[in-house]
Amino acid sequence: MRHKLLRAAYKHGAQSKKLGTTTLLSEWPDYNDHIDVAYCYLDELVVGDEFDFNARRLDYSEKSMYIFMTMYNLKDQTTTATPETPLLNVDHKTRESKPYDKNIYNNIYRRYQLQTNVEISPKVGHPIAIRR
Repeated sequence: MRHKLLRAAYKHGAQSKKLGTTTLLSEWPDYNDHIDVAYCYLDELVVGDEFDFNARRLDYSEKSMYIFMTMYNLKDQTTTATPETPLLNVDHKTRESKPYDKNIYNNIYRRYQLQTNVEISPKVGHPIAIRR
């Protein structure tokens, strides 16, 4: 499911900050017509809601990136999810990590520099746990 959401966002033109706008399709939600809490754990989206993805590179190296994404419900601008994840560049033939190609690395560097004055969300690094 997460991959479907990201592909939909990228289909609309991935950029350094705004990844895209899409509409929640009827085949994505569960039987209650909303996305599972694993994907939208801050607020709920229902079929037909339009939402945006924004991404921020928090850190990077020659072989990896650490990104933080925010998903917003366009109807009321509420934050519905804030996933963060490390990404590792892997050579699919050798199955080992490897440095990004020079052009890709330079692109990561340039886009990271554009974000240096953007405030980091207080949700970054937030612990994940079961609430009791």
